[in-house]
Amino acid sequence: MRHLALALCLLAALFFPALCPAAANEDLERGIALYNDEQYAKARARWEACEQAGETDCMLALGTHIYAAGRGAPQSDRKAFEQYMKAARKDSAEGMSVVGTCYLYGSGVARSKSKGIEWLTKAADAGLATASAELGELYADGEFVKKNLALAAKWHLKAAQGGLPQSQLYMGKAYMDGNGVSRDNAAAKEWLQKALAGGEDAAKALLDKLDVTPAPAD
Repeated sequence: MRHLALALCLLAALFFPALCPAAANEDLERGIALYNDEQYAKARARWEACEQAGETDCMLALGTHIYAAGRGAPQSDRKAFEQYMKAARKDSAEGMSVVGTCYLYGSGVARSKSKGIEWLTKAADAGLATASAELGELYADGEFVKKNLALAAKWHLKAAQGGLPQSQLYMGKAYMDGNGVSRDNAAAKEWLQKALAGGEDAAKALLDKLDVTPAPAD
């Protein structure tokens, strides 16, 4: 369930002010405070109010923190999925990403690999770096789709360009080893340095190795 956990973690940003400095509206903000105070039914009522106003963050909050978690309402993966789909259909990239992951794992909806990839691709095309990284991982692992390192590199590169340190680390390795891309030590070094600056400590050993590895002969 590693991929599902990754997608659902996107929604946790709603509950960390450092990641979400300005709530979309008063109902969302008040709902967050109530939820963190374990007043789940009251949080649900607040989010339902802003859901009716079309706020996709409230739809996602209801899906993950009320229905999927079973707090403030009976636990229901089906109802959680319905909330995610509402957000996705209102062009929420986060909603599209979670919908895609739900389809891949059959969480609250009939399992469909093709629909899972379709919705994750929509989220990535909408600019969500974590969705691009998710697609990269899928193609690198070959778990739900045929393994394809070129496509893995394509999607990880998009995520890396979007500032995601995990994908920057992946691209550093990919350029070092020539996995899915042409071997390029200069590009590898650039991405590894960005990954290290973003907190990916594993990049340090790779940078050290890169510095002592001779360039391949022409």
